[in-house]
Amino acid sequence: MPKRARSQLSKHSSQARAARIRRTEESSPERSQRLAEQNQRKSQLRERESSVERLQRLRAQAESQQLSINRVRNRISANSNRLAFRYDPQVDYAQQASVQIGVMNKICSNCSAKKWTDEPNGMCCASGKVCLPNLQEPPQPIKNLLTNNHPLSGHFLTYIHHFYT
Repeated sequence: MPKRARSQLSKHSSQARAARIRRTEESSPERSQRLAEQNQRKSQLRERESSVERLQRLRAQAESQQLSINRVRNRISANSNRLAFRYDPQVDYAQQASVQIGVMNKICSNCSAKKWTDEPNGMCCASGKVCLPNLQEPPQPIKNLLTNNHPLSGHFLTYIHHFYT
């Protein structure tokens, strides 16, 4: 089989553009007919292939699929690299398939901190060696701003990060 010219391989080639335009302009029955004919051609090709050719085709298909899966995994891991430093409160990270947070259903016997199931003991309080004092109540004006009991509460809560930078 002769090699194709590099210009004919691109999705931007004139043949690819023409085929794309033809597909967008075809009606639903024409599309169904085209796909049925395409399926018939593929099934005829598969009937004619030997068992060795079939194995080669299936191996190539499996390799191609594995490459696609690896590309997606790499893209996901590249997108999630240092994601904690780009936190977006609008995104529900717990609903993403790549994030498996789980439930904090373990309680530390020393400090009563909630922990994840697989979290090792002693991570929260160094096995009882670290004891933090209870937090004091904030002064009344700040408490009112934080608990939404002040006319400027909404503004304060929206821009709190500007006040402490």
